Amino acid sequence: MSNYSTRFNPYNLKVLYFIAIFSIVIAISGCTPSAQSTDPQVNSELETQVLQIIRNNPEAIIESVQAYQQQQQEQQQASNQEALKQFKTNPQTKIGNSPTFGSTEQKIVLFEFSDFQCPFCSRVQGNLKEFMDKHQDRVTLVFKHLPLVRIHPQAIPAAKASWAAQQQGKFWEYHDSRGI
Repeated sequence: MSNYSTRFNPYNLKVLYFIAIFSIVIAISGCTPSAQSTDPQVNSELETQVLQIIRNNPEAIIESVQAYQQQQQEQQQASNQEALKQFKTNPQTKIGNSPTFGSTEQKIVLFEFSDFQCPFCSRVQGNLKEFMDKHQDRVTLVFKHLPLVRIHPQAIPAAKASWAAQQQGKFWEYHDSRGI
């Protein structure tokens, strides 16, 4: 079935009908004099009418929400693709002032998102060090702070201390001394 036939079907016409009616109701209610708009009976009648339209066309709301979610997903995917494209052409935009180790060419970039208090982050360090020892001429390792403050109360102070070490050109010494 073609994309065209699924996009324009009678079900979508109901949605458009609902949206048109809803828009007209809203527009008409906005044109009423201010004295009427504060009248509880008028507001009650309008609310009743809108609720009745919704009750008569519940699928319109569901489809509207689904269409909105689909649109949001498509926008997010487009944004992700654009960010990936920018990263591929200029990785420095995502690296920023983060500490790096290994190749300066940035052809292959590996990001380490870590927390200095996290035991699982510490466990990976042996494998990461072994990997970087073998590939440091081709791979750029970038450290990104990811302090898990809800479960690691000392994560922020440790991240701040590592930043201070970085300002002195000693980030990786600090990093390695923390067992991470």
